[in-house]
Amino acid sequence: MSEYQLQQWFAVYLQSQGFTVYQEVPFLSRSIDIVAEKDDVILAYELKLNDWRKAVAQSSDHLHGVDRSYVCMPLKSKINEELIHLIQANGLGLVVFNIEAQTVEEIIPALDSGSVWQPARKWLTTGMEFAL
Repeated sequence: MSEYQLQQWFAVYLQSQGFTVYQEVPFLSRSIDIVAEKDDVILAYELKLNDWRKAVAQSSDHLHGVDRSYVCMPLKSKINEELIHLIQANGLGLVVFNIEAQTVEEIIPALDSGSVWQPARKWLTTGMEFAL
């Protein structure tokens, strides 16, 4: 499965959970794989099949515009001490998925950002309007 296929699958999953979902939302100098909104809370999901270090860096940057940010990886990934430490140190969450079993599990809950920069939030919400 490609990251694109994973993104499509995960977007449908989030929609089934009552979220409004936006894909490839422009933010800062890149895009967020998935932005999900429900009850005025905005979540970012950075999906990676392999390169979790890149996902941690990107998810950390997303905290300037979202309420909580997650790294999302396959269940079969090697979730090691370094990954767990970096996710917790940055206030991120970790979600794992199992496509075969059609399951998603939040392994580490994300903390509230506390660093939302209002101009970045405005940029994000404007990008969400175009990503529907």
